[in-house]
Amino acid sequence: MQIVPLSTVHIGEIALSLKAIMMVNSKPGHQITISLDNHFRLLYLVSGEVEFLFYGNTIPTRSGDVLYIPSNTTYTSHWSKTEMSSILMIDIALADGNGNPIDFGDTARILFHDECHIYNEIRNDVEHLSWDIPFGWMERMSVALKILGYIARDSNSGSLGEKYWKIRKGVRYIEENYTSDFLISEAAKLCGMSPGYFRRLFVDLKGMSPVGYRNKLRIQKSIELLKSGQYNVTEAGQAVGIDDVKYFSKLFRQTTGALPSKIMER
Repeated sequence: MQIVPLSTVHIGEIALSLKAIMMVNSKPGHQITISLDNHFRLLYLVSGEVEFLFYGNTIPTRSGDVLYIPSNTTYTSHWSKTEMSSILMIDIALADGNGNPIDFGDTARILFHDECHIYNEIRNDVEHLSWDIPFGWMERMSVALKILGYIARDSNSGSLGEKYWKIRKGVRYIEENYTSDFLISEAAKLCGMSPGYFRRLFVDLKGMSPVGYRNKLRIQKSIELLKSGQYNVTEAGQAVGIDDVKYFSKLFRQTTGALPSKIMER
């Protein structure tokens, strides 16, 4: 177990403070009582089973659960007596421009269950963090933001059920590679299914095709670039993976109802 030095960054008006990010591995039967400070805690149970006790309330967790624990909470954890358990843990605090905390509420709860164990890839990110290099805190903050972003999105998508989790890796692949002309088969392969089945589930979930979703992400990003005043129409199109300025303008108008040059004038 390794605690990182406290790091704080400001993203727009949001202040983000990272206190700890680590993997916690324990032998069977481990028990510990912990009191949190003003940082809330997110736990992803990689393997095993752990029971958490909060003022008489008990929350049992199993592999794949993502547990949220509010700040300033005292709790006791009882780890499985029959097997080793492994947990990804992050302690973080968020505040808006007025200093008001941003979190997942005042009650400890399981945010969602990762049935497909997609979050195991984040475990790899944490295990390979650098601890003894200059600006290593920047790498840790980057991983923390990635984890927080995934959890925030997935906690709001739990109601979508099994369909969402079946294609989550493919959705994430598109969101991280939308500026490239990827093949649908590549996203489908990550989900262990045929391109046709992936496309059907995707349309059911998103209401549009994977290519349509990619184009939507491209146009959303290009709007940000154009409004920044640092990109002209051609440069904004190229930045999101569209070199043909005529096609970019056509797609932009189909998506927004306006030409990209009009966005620049606002």
